[in-house]
Amino acid sequence: MSLLNALKTKLWLVQRVRMPKDYVNPFGVADIGVQDQFKDIFDVEYMGAAEYEFGTLKNWMRNMIDNAYDLKVYGHHLRFKDIFPTDYKDRNDIICDIYIVANNTGPDGRTSHDAFYKALTGIMHVYTEAINRNGGSVCKADKGSFYRRAVKGRAGGDTMGWLAVKSDFAWFVNQGMANNFYKRLIELKRKNESVEERVKRNRKKIKDYEKSLKIE
Repeated sequence: MSLLNALKTKLWLVQRVRMPKDYVNPFGVADIGVQDQFKDIFDVEYMGAAEYEFGTLKNWMRNMIDNAYDLKVYGHHLRFKDIFPTDYKDRNDIICDIYIVANNTGPDGRTSHDAFYKALTGIMHVYTEAINRNGGSVCKADKGSFYRRAVKGRAGGDTMGWLAVKSDFAWFVNQGMANNFYKRLIELKRKNESVEERVKRNRKKIKDYEKSLKIE
């Protein structure tokens, strides 16, 4: 399976989030525990499809928390030439700024930006497919919300972020929301971390530091 086809599968479910309302909706379909953990950062939107229910968001968030130390917030100017490299290769103007929360650690434990570039490829697919479908749904029950947000004058509500719940990244058009989401993941990871895990992590940090100084 090609990278793009794999991303299409992973981006079939994308949970929208909007500006926070600072309360939990007990009648919402999103996991109440997740809503409570992030209620001051974003509000989880109702998607109107069963695929987004039954623990989907909870399981995705648990994975993001488990891997929080390997995540990073990537800021990126989404430009026309990125989306349309053939037709608009000379157009350097910015469509919108996006902030991607993605893994920045490779299998060998070293810094890697592969996950960021894969996420960016998927996000650009979501944008271009919405154009091809005249602003229609690319992701289940989504109705092209990222495309509408990115294009000036077609915002359509206060949606500011998208959680790729079948993958391992999220993206936002609000920098503060992205940064606060990342910080909250770190906080929750530390809260859940055992003493043994914390000691192990600190030893690894010391070892990596000594290695950077070439101390034998």
